[in-house]
Amino acid sequence: MNEKRLENFLEALALKLKMADKPIANAHGLQHIHMQIISYLGRCNRYSDTFLMLCEYLGQTRGTVSKSVDKLQDKGLLEKITDPDDKRKSHLRLTDKGISIKKEQQTLWSSLNAALPADQQLEINESLQTLLKQFQKLNENKSFGTCPSCRYFKTGPKGGICTLTGEPLLSTELELICAHHKDGN
Repeated sequence: MNEKRLENFLEALALKLKMADKPIANAHGLQHIHMQIISYLGRCNRYSDTFLMLCEYLGQTRGTVSKSVDKLQDKGLLEKITDPDDKRKSHLRLTDKGISIKKEQQTLWSSLNAALPADQQLEINESLQTLLKQFQKLNENKSFGTCPSCRYFKTGPKGGICTLTGEPLLSTELELICAHHKDGN
């Protein structure tokens, strides 16, 4: 496949995915960036739910993200929780209302995935993962991957252990994205 075709496919896919979120955003009086924040906070782990990690993930300035976080907080979709160990640090968490919007997004994504046969799902997932890793490597981006594919992950009795932090990981945390992820390959 030539480079221009790949560029066209990726651009068209990115646009279609953004447009797919639009009815959900409109129904709740939100913009695209708000939907991105909700999506991220609904998928990130306890190491990655801070304001700075959100900015880095989105590739946006602190000012832009701050205004968006404030709006989501005003709408009752997220809350800031002071870290119990470091009072200077806050964690961003979706409220029940925010979680319900995240579930609407998930329903959309699940229906897109379910429309494909299992072998195509696997093939597409592997190809997109390879492409994303290459893009991140070339641009020196953080990977924001999940624990099982991270070099710091070790299997433990209740799920796993993060050898970077030395903390146990519950099985429910293993598929959440992490800002400290380093490819295990």
